[in-house]
Amino acid sequence: MSEQHESQFDGAVSRRLAKLRDHRPDLSSLESRLEAKLNPPLRIFVFRARTMALAASVAAIGLALGIILAHLQRPQHVSVAQLAQIHSADMSGASMTPVSTVADVDRELKTQWADAPVVTQVGLPLKSCCVHSIGRKKMACLCVELNGQPATVAIGRRTDISVADWPTMSMNGMTCRCCTEPGQSPGMNAVATERNGMVIMMFGQQPRDELLKAINEVRL
Repeated sequence: MSEQHESQFDGAVSRRLAKLRDHRPDLSSLESRLEAKLNPPLRIFVFRARTMALAASVAAIGLALGIILAHLQRPQHVSVAQLAQIHSADMSGASMTPVSTVADVDRELKTQWADAPVVTQVGLPLKSCCVHSIGRKKMACLCVELNGQPATVAIGRRTDISVADWPTMSMNGMTCRCCTEPGQSPGMNAVATERNGMVIMMFGQQPRDELLKAINEVRL
């Protein structure tokens, strides 16, 4: 080989080597493939850990929602003190609509509460009605006249309203619950009974016996 050819060959080799020095190949994909092949247990562990953490988060959210839903569905306890407040508000007439028949009552209650219980008989002079809420639960309330004094009839669903802690008594074969609010003067008396899946309460300042006799006349 002549000196001229050798010189050209050496120059080409030098230029090629210079290009190789300047070019840095991207080995990231190669590293990823090598890691996947050489260390699969680690990748599986990371995947499982992330899956378990996600499952735990979903379970915690589901538990919290279940507790909230159970609380909202639990019947609302009704105290005589709350009924005394309702009775006082009803006597003021601020939120009450005048009525004179059970047809008036049912029509008016439906305008305020689509699922209001249907009252077919009260057995006492009707004055007015409205819908009250205790917590998140609703009750249909009727102002009536009992022995010349105002009284209130409240009706709510058994799944919404509870008076389970009131003392129990029987009268004429009917099991009732009775309670008194001693803070009132004279005391506020309240009686309650269950009928057709509803809790019916009557309260006022009349004696218990009068309230018990009157509540037996309420029909749904």
